Amino acid sequence: GINAEYGFRSHPEIMSQLPILDLSQLGSSSEDRQRFVANLLKVCSEDGLGFFYLKSHGLSSQEVENMFQIAQQFFELEESEKVKYPMSGKELGYSPLKGERLALYSTKPFGDPKESFNLCPVWLLPKDYSLPPQFQQHKNQIEIFQRKCNQICCQLLQAFALALEIEDRDGGMDYFSQKHAAQGPTGTIWRVLHYPPISQSDLELFLEETTDSDEKAFIIRAAEHTDYGSMTLLFPRDDDKSAGLQVKTPKQNWVDVQPIPNHIIVNTGDLLKFWSNRFFLSTNHRVVFASISVSKCKLSSILNGLLLSPRR
Repeated sequence: GINAEYGFRSHPEIMSQLPILDLSQLGSSSEDRQRFVANLLKVCSEDGLGFFYLKSHGLSSQEVENMFQIAQQFFELEESEKVKYPMSGKELGYSPLKGERLALYSTKPFGDPKESFNLCPVWLLPKDYSLPPQFQQHKNQIEIFQRKCNQICCQLLQAFALALEIEDRDGGMDYFSQKHAAQGPTGTIWRVLHYPPISQSDLELFLEETTDSDEKAFIIRAAEHTDYGSMTLLFPRDDDKSAGLQVKTPKQNWVDVQPIPNHIIVNTGDLLKFWSNRFFLSTNHRVVFASISVSKCKLSSILNGLLLSPRR
């Protein structure tokens, strides 16, 4: 039956929306903190999907919108300008339209119809790396945003440690968060994505090469995948009322994740699943648009502990 506290069925074959967690509970009473940890545990383990909305996170809608506007300035450049900042082996730089193929076993003749720019924490940028002017002139603003994202992630990681009841001698509530310190080498990626309109020729090629009726019904913009890091924070634009993100349920059904103004969509990734001996989930998801003419910009901050240098 329906679990009113979480807003979905156990093993949610049918789901109208993800559960909503309130981050302010972590800094409230002991009872509220315990309630948040218990909810987080249920949402990100076998009773949930590993995806949830987060409110009271401390970032204003305007702060998020400012990041969209910065990203939009870059994506509006001519392709000849954007390719001057190619993706490096350090996951830093620009990936052009159809430059990535997220589906591991895809047979499609081209990559996903999206473009993106990856950026590490700006205070850790290599000294010889030149940012695009659109990012360089807002570097301080980006740094403030990135540090706030890191703080949110570390609060959640502390809650995960509390949920697992990790002993103080083993690191306690800081077991995960200390390995994601903002001041040292990190695998954290701040990633902005743009989904431009699809050309008629690309659409025809897509339909010709795709036999799956489900894929024909939607234009797959980011193919089915899991996130490789500890967790992902996704910031939909407040004026974006259409679904794009879809999450796969245990019964292999796709459910839409509708954006809610001033709520972050959070999901746990492969690393946290590995770290917890598969206790926490890393759920398959994708991005689809039913309309080929739509142009969208999405912003995500991906917290990845895989390449971090843990304190010893």
